[in-house]
Amino acid sequence: MRALAPEGIFLSRIRELRGREKRTSAAKAGFGGVICGAAEAVPFQDYRALKPDIFSIVDEAMKNFLDGIVAHPVGAFVLLTLAAFLEAFGDSLLQSGLYRSAGAGRAVFFVSGAAVLALYGFAVNIPHWDFGKLLGVYVVLFFLVAQVLAKVRFNQSPTVPIYVGGTLIATGGIIIAFWRG
Repeated sequence: MRALAPEGIFLSRIRELRGREKRTSAAKAGFGGVICGAAEAVPFQDYRALKPDIFSIVDEAMKNFLDGIVAHPVGAFVLLTLAAFLEAFGDSLLQSGLYRSAGAGRAVFFVSGAAVLALYGFAVNIPHWDFGKLLGVYVVLFFLVAQVLAKVRFNQSPTVPIYVGGTLIATGGIIIAFWRG
């Protein structure tokens, strides 16, 4: 039997409650062979189940929508491309705020960059997918999108080392994505 810290056992017991039920405290349940006492009937209700708010409805709809998209390989590729764009674009906005602006313009770039990076975080974390298996494809997409944005936003052309390194990145991404074993 695995020993948990008293608060871990206590919280796991609370999650099991439905309505008013008796439960014993972590100490009575047996932590290190010490019995310290018991907690009696405590009301517990899941208020989210009683009255769903608009945020939980939208959250569930967004999860279902994105899960439907990533269920298909093309949809997963499109969402990974969008995520790579959001990450690279958010980074470019922050770079513009740091090095290419001042005053209120700097603040606008920082806030915009933070918002775009937050959207990136939602795009990769809301769907139920195995992001580790898709990481190789994502790194390749991020590299390609970052190079396009560097050219479009900052007029920076790739150099020979970037082409060579990009080839290695693409090769590594293909190995990660398609090697079965």
